[in-house]
Amino acid sequence: MPDYSTMEPALEVLAGYGPDLRNGMTSHAPMAVEALAAMGRADAVLPWLQRYAEGMLPRPMARERIGRDHWRSALGREDRVADWSAFFVTELADAPWRDVLARWAARLAPGICASATHGVIRSGHAVRSLENAETPARVRELGDGLGYWAAAYQVLPTATNGNVIAAQ
Repeated sequence: MPDYSTMEPALEVLAGYGPDLRNGMTSHAPMAVEALAAMGRADAVLPWLQRYAEGMLPRPMARERIGRDHWRSALGREDRVADWSAFFVTELADAPWRDVLARWAARLAPGICASATHGVIRSGHAVRSLENAETPARVRELGDGLGYWAAAYQVLPTATNGNVIAAQ
């Protein structure tokens, strides 16, 4: 039986951290926290997160605004992950999260493979928690998931007749 009772405290802890770990890998914390809640292990969330957070890096600061008409040039720019998170704060404040998700999942789908699919997986975990209850922390987590997906965006080359061609 799912138990999301520790989701908000966990997301508040995570709000201070970015998507990367000190060892250079991607953080699994938001996904693991939600998965534990979905499995009914609310009791394990905060103790696990306390240990895991030791390897996490602080949330980077946004540097440059991403405009609604000029977002394409920022796709795949991991150095702009904080700018993307800020962009999605605005997007999610201006429209229901389901509408933002539908619009941006379609736009980001060609880059789904980037960063071992962590952006789409993180967004999926955020959606599952939002389906349980819509809270500001869970909406913010969706924005961070979409922001990571956009920042890590990378389209793989495709093959036609055995010849590799560049992605469009």
